[in-house]
Amino acid sequence: MLSFVSLGIIIQIVSFILAFARIKILSDSFSVADYGLISIYFSVISFISILVIFNTDRFIFRTAAENGKYARVATKKLFVLPFFFGPLSIIYFYIDPKFSYFAYIAMANVTIIGAFHLLRFYFLGIGMTKTYLVSSFLMTNLWFLILLFILYFRDKMSVINTFEIMLLSHVFLLIIGAIAFIKTPKLPHPDLPRIELSAAIKYSAGFLPIIISSRILELGDKYIVNSLMSSREMGLLIMGNSVLACVIALLSVLSDIFRPYMNSFADDLSIHQINKYFFSLGLIGVYVACLIFFSYGDIIFKNVISDAYFESCMIAKKLLPGTLISFLILYFINILERERNSRRIAIAYTIGSLIYLPITFVLVYLMGINGAIMASYISNAAIVLLLGMYHWKYFFN
Repeated sequence: MLSFVSLGIIIQIVSFILAFARIKILSDSFSVADYGLISIYFSVISFISILVIFNTDRFIFRTAAENGKYARVATKKLFVLPFFFGPLSIIYFYIDPKFSYFAYIAMANVTIIGAFHLLRFYFLGIGMTKTYLVSSFLMTNLWFLILLFILYFRDKMSVINTFEIMLLSHVFLLIIGAIAFIKTPKLPHPDLPRIELSAAIKYSAGFLPIIISSRILELGDKYIVNSLMSSREMGLLIMGNSVLACVIALLSVLSDIFRPYMNSFADDLSIHQINKYFFSLGLIGVYVACLIFFSYGDIIFKNVISDAYFESCMIAKKLLPGTLISFLILYFINILERERNSRRIAIAYTIGSLIYLPITFVLVYLMGINGAIMASYISNAAIVLLLGMYHWKYFFN
């Protein structure tokens, strides 16, 4: 356990450093508007890659954890999903003939990321937690490391070049992941019945409302700001979110490491005690991050990003109070996932997203970026109330 936790902490710290470096390099290499487009399309590609596999990575994880002899054949049979449905994503990206090349690049990224998701959760389910951590780290950061290498020889590159580099890194990861999958121990198993495949989609589809709603909450304000204002304002909003997320991530490294251990505890009471302990650590991290950012945020921005992005500093400071709400959401989700009460999570996120979109549209129209920030507070507060409706006792006891 210690080695796994140590690896997780190291990966989180390295990820933090690379995240700040990515902000620095991208802000120096691209305009505010282009930075916003890169960030939002990367998020959209990640989102669609989950949809094209119908979120069946969760089924693979559950199958591997509960019945390892079925996991390998389940993964192989579900592997067809991204390569069948992934190419259909070109319908979304092919919005204009002049973007046809980007559409094919984006579609290929969606397909390969979807396939890699299945492999990652297979590794996690059969207990290869270190492989899972490393693969997750590389999926997020390898493309940037390649970008740094190329920028060493070139001063500038286009938005399309960035997505080409992403595709190159994802192809490489899929090949390595497939080799690791082939080399995993081959347990004797019968053929997976057809009913299990339909059950896989049925089981996993129940989590899609959570994924869709959470991505609406993540991306909705950016799209609305881009539509009602401009790409530049969208880029500033995304930059403010990105820098703030980096600062908080460094001070709450234990929160992401906690989840893999959730299912290893049998006693519900100990789960809530441990969950509350890690939540408290994260909350302390957020508090420290707030103090640091309110005191030194201007200095951080001046040394990390170009002057064109400096307005993002004020946006990040206004977003700070929302981090407390985010940790409350994480706390209650951990409780509900342990109780396998995904329905309540889905309901809370769905209602939150339904509240979020109209409120964001109205407030952005009236108040600009400040309206988007206020709308996120309102919708996240609603989610906290819905998630914690029957679980406040664990918070106060």
